Amino acid sequence: MENSFCTPLDITQIEQNFAEINRAMTAQEAMQEASRCLYCYDAPCIQACPTGIDVPTFIKKIASGNVTGSARTIFDANPIGASCARVCPVEVLCEGACVEKTLINKPIEIGRLQRFATDFAMAAGKQLFHAGEPTGKSVGIVGSGPSGLSCATYLARLGYAVTVYERRPEAGGLDTYGMAEYKMP
Repeated sequence: MENSFCTPLDITQIEQNFAEINRAMTAQEAMQEASRCLYCYDAPCIQACPTGIDVPTFIKKIASGNVTGSARTIFDANPIGASCARVCPVEVLCEGACVEKTLINKPIEIGRLQRFATDFAMAAGKQLFHAGEPTGKSVGIVGSGPSGLSCATYLARLGYAVTVYERRPEAGGLDTYGMAEYKMP
C-alpha cells in the first residue's frame, strides 16, 4: 500500500533542513559586537558560565583583533569550547546575566562571539596549548566524550601521558553521537 502523505524532498530542501540554525559571525560583525561589551570587573557572565570562561577577556581580545588569544582564553577554561559555543543555553547562562540585557539593549552575543573565536583558531590549525613537562606517569581515560576529552587535555597540560579508551568507532561521545550534526563544528 502506497503512503500518499510522503513526498520526496529534493536535495536543496534536504540541505536547507540541515543547514546551521545560527550562522557564524563575520570578522566585522564580531568586532562590532565585541565593542559593545563593558568588560565588567565582577562580570556576572563569568559567574553564570558553568566552565568559568573569562568572558570579558576573550571578548576584549576579539575587539582588539587578537582572535587567537581570544580562543586561547576560551580553551584554557573549556577544552570543548567550540562545541559549547553552539549548544550551550547561553540565553539562561552568560547572556542571561549580561548587564547589557536591559529594556533598551540586547545582551552581548557571547555564544556567537565564542563560536567566532574558536572556529577561527580551529580553521587556522592553531595549537593553543602544549603538553606539560613529562611526569613519567600515565593515565587512562575511559570514554572520549566531552568530560573524558576535557580531562585528558588538563592532564596532558600537567605532563601526564594520557591514553583515551573508547568503545565506539569515533571519539566525541554525546557531541558525536547525540547532537544533531548541523549544530556541531
